[in-house]
Amino acid sequence: MRKVNILLEALERAKKEVDYFALDLSLPELQRTFAELETSEFKYVRFNAFHGTYDDGLAWLAKPENGGRVTCIMSLGSSIGNFDRPGAAQFLHRYSQVLGPADLFIIGIDATTDGDRVFKAYNDSKGVTEKFYRNGLDNANELLGYEAFKQDEWGVKGEYVEEAHQHKAAYVALVDVSIEDVDIKKGEELPFEHSDKYTEEEADTVWYAAGLIPKAVYADSTGDHRK
Repeated sequence: MRKVNILLEALERAKKEVDYFALDLSLPELQRTFAELETSEFKYVRFNAFHGTYDDGLAWLAKPENGGRVTCIMSLGSSIGNFDRPGAAQFLHRYSQVLGPADLFIIGIDATTDGDRVFKAYNDSKGVTEKFYRNGLDNANELLGYEAFKQDEWGVKGEYVEEAHQHKAAYVALVDVSIEDVDIKKGEELPFEHSDKYTEEEADTVWYAAGLIPKAVYADSTGDHRK
């Protein structure tokens, strides 16, 4: 919400009449982020919240009563990188089917393809990312209702695949593990994350495959992050 709020404040200063709809799968996260905003200070920007999935948002956009006005969908993080490239194009294509010629889609992408920098970002010396990854094991235990994944039985492996411009991560069994009659041998990997990085040419390929036409690119001074 911090990133979006910068844009919303600019729209408010410009006295642009805007209806902003925040979509999030987590109701507590929606409540938290809206609690941090001083919405009462906005006169021209009106705030709304959607508790649901991308599919719910897509279904809402497709309703006839929501047509007839210019729509701008914003995905300002680089979450599109969680899809592989064909998957990203398929996901975006569904939205392109409900957008009109005057509508816009602002998509943030991670354009850093320097393998060494990407690897160090995901495999930092302080272990911040590993702690985040290991939280996934704790969350799985919570969902299962017992300690199926013992932290000392699992390692975390990250690697950057240069030819794919992709960082991958996996849990690695440090010992033979058996979970609900599933045997996992020592050294076996359970992939759980990948994040694609994009050159400008690769990004354009996805946009066109999705039925979108790139209009403008906004980047930081290094070109590592683009929208």
